[in-house]
Amino acid sequence: MRVICGVLVCVVLAAVVAVPSAASAAYADPLTTTTKQSLDWHATPAAALTALDNALPNVSANTVAHDGDYSMTGCTSTEKAALPIAPAATTSMCWDSDRAGSAAWSPQGITTSGDADADGRWGADKIILSGWHGTDALGRYNDARIMVVNYDNPAAPTFRMVYLAVPNSTGSTFIAAKAHMGGMVWYGDKIYVTAVGDTSTAIRVFSTTHILQMTDSSSAIGKTSGGYAAYGYKYAMMQVGYYTYAGGTCDMASDSGVPCFFRPSHWIAARHRTAW
Repeated sequence: MRVICGVLVCVVLAAVVAVPSAASAAYADPLTTTTKQSLDWHATPAAALTALDNALPNVSANTVAHDGDYSMTGCTSTEKAALPIAPAATTSMCWDSDRAGSAAWSPQGITTSGDADADGRWGADKIILSGWHGTDALGRYNDARIMVVNYDNPAAPTFRMVYLAVPNSTGSTFIAAKAHMGGMVWYGDKIYVTAVGDTSTAIRVFSTTHILQMTDSSSAIGKTSGGYAAYGYKYAMMQVGYYTYAGGTCDMASDSGVPCFFRPSHWIAARHRTAW
């Protein structure tokens, strides 16, 4: 059962990250308190991002939101039963049966244009982002994608799926980003997602300024004989950098060694839960 509750966040605590400066330079460390958080920043080479921007059409998040190829649906009585009792959800919407019934992908974090910008919109649009990770059934565990939901018309929201990718050092190709997507925050043009547990990578950072339209619809990723592909997805969003734990791998079972996240100021990133 996979339910998201409109703009009301019906989810649980997943991760905490420091608040970045809105004036951060491109590709520089976008967080302001990484020392306190014991995080080290690793930027994707600017030249690699530029090379891919030059090779493929670079589109905006608004373009993606207005290119929805699936519709959100009304929720079934069973799905509505999963909504929180208090506070009661005033608005709800559910995934279509193909998404809701899929064993290959699992929904996780959620964030909106209300997090990204003070006026609640990204440009002229209200947008909801829902993060999903691939399961064993997909055969590419912890591959990651984002559903870009156009919420301009709450009565008829639509969405488009975007694959998350990591450029190589030169920008000649890219691979799938590995992220469990348990927590996700959209702030300015940056989208912060939690990576895979029990590794040295803590947070992956993507940017709405590097969403690329693929030229090959084949079931491959990166540079192909037919152009560039992302497993048949029309769009892929490129990683602009990532954070590692300064002290090594974070232990998900205990924070007595390398802490995962702590200290103020912070954001709370929401995530999916199947039952309450």
